[in-house]
Amino acid sequence: MYRFLLALLALLFVLAPAPPAAAAPAGDTVTVNVYVVPDPGVSGGRDESLAAIAGRTLGDPARAAEILALNKGRAQPDGGSLESATDGVRPGWVLVLPSDARGPEVRTAQVAQAKPYWTWPLVLSLLGAVVLGVVTVLVVARRRLVGAVRRWVGRTREGRASRRRRQRLRGLRATLATQQERDARTVTVAMTAAAAAGEDTEVYAALVDDRGVTAWLSTPTAPAPGWTAAGDGAWRGGLPAAGPVDPLSVPARVGGTEDGATLVVDLSWLDGVLSVTGDPQVAKEAADHLLREVTRYRPQTLVVDLASLSGPDELAHLVRTGVAARDEPGSVIVEAARRRRLAGIVVVTREPDPGTTAALLRLCSSAAGGWAGVVLGGVPGAHWHWHAHADGTLYLPELDRTLVVPA
Repeated sequence: MYRFLLALLALLFVLAPAPPAAAAPAGDTVTVNVYVVPDPGVSGGRDESLAAIAGRTLGDPARAAEILALNKGRAQPDGGSLESATDGVRPGWVLVLPSDARGPEVRTAQVAQAKPYWTWPLVLSLLGAVVLGVVTVLVVARRRLVGAVRRWVGRTREGRASRRRRQRLRGLRATLATQQERDARTVTVAMTAAAAAGEDTEVYAALVDDRGVTAWLSTPTAPAPGWTAAGDGAWRGGLPAAGPVDPLSVPARVGGTEDGATLVVDLSWLDGVLSVTGDPQVAKEAADHLLREVTRYRPQTLVVDLASLSGPDELAHLVRTGVAARDEPGSVIVEAARRRRLAGIVVVTREPDPGTTAALLRLCSSAAGGWAGVVLGGVPGAHWHWHAHADGTLYLPELDRTLVVPA
């Protein structure tokens, strides 16, 4: 549509009448002084140069330039014209003189005054044609034009809103990092709430805010006294008083919500592998933060970086020494998640190949006892799957929650 509009404007200017190549349109006539160059037989062969004519009619030969300026390019009766001061004039030529020319050879004549081509009526008519063309285009293509304008406005608003949200999230991520460095209460509250839910409950994650705690259970069941249902597999309760914390728990704060709540997960319920996919930088920050939390609250937990091992063979050795003999090579044990004492975490900072994946899943299975895996990349068969976004947020499908990663 925009191309069509430009083409229409160009066509209007192309079709506009051009000025005549020869003379301008005639306007009003004016009286001017002229000098008719005589025939040499009549003048006796005297000098008829511009300087001589200026000397006889203006009293100063140096004023020949004025005569040249008045007559340059003017068509003469024989078809010639005066173009420079060195050109000779011819008999019969009529030269226009300045208004103060005097002498017996100076005559007066009526000449047409040149009329400017770009007059206001012509300009207004062209503008009217352009406006008419634009209106025609708008009438014909109004729906497409309105749609294009709405899309442009929408993209502009979305762009501004997206930039504002990214800026706000950057500030929130920095604030979360500072707050969590100083916070010694949230993890205790989350673990106390998990223990207060009852011995038969299996709380593997807790969201703590100023008003209470939301707890997620690995096995959905009816809420215990003091709790209310908060969705599928989740309970909601008030903030508990400080109490005993289960020694098997391996708490770690994952991040916070935009309204100020903090999520704590218990890695003793990570029955297998945690796979973190999505934006590489944010995924790495999320995994780094999770491991810092583990070593802060359970410093005795062994963290093994696969990059520091000699390769898949050494991982396979861990599998052989930790997995029961009934496991067949390449098999993956699938069982319901169960609580276990976490002896160590294997960290894989790149997406593993199929052989390493199979060995990792066997090592971190329930039968191996005590090992969990954290992988930056996709792992089919992983127990938890988290997805990082470039804006610094992390989606946990197991909880259907999006968190802000501290940075």
